[in-house]
Amino acid sequence: MNTYTTEFFATCPENGIRIKYELEIKTDKAVPVENIIEVVGRMKSGYHERIAEDLRAAFGGLQTLLAEHHGVRIKTHRSGASSTGSAWIALNSNDKPASK
Repeated sequence: MNTYTTEFFATCPENGIRIKYELEIKTDKAVPVENIIEVVGRMKSGYHERIAEDLRAAFGGLQTLLAEHHGVRIKTHRSGASSTGSAWIALNSNDKPASK
């Protein structure tokens, strides 16, 4: 089992406040760090639950997303396969992991 953790920021679509998110992904597949950085880098604004669904679709595995929204801590758990059928996220036009 591999465990990946990262932090990122996105704005609340209701009032534009910057929210810090903490993400943990547990999976038996390899997830290139560059793919995690790319995907969370695209999370600019959104509701917590929608962001969690987008991350589940991207990476699969067992995920925990934690953030504090205006004094309320929200922790979501998502599990299941990614929409691509694996933990590899296509970042180029070939639908394969990006090469170095």
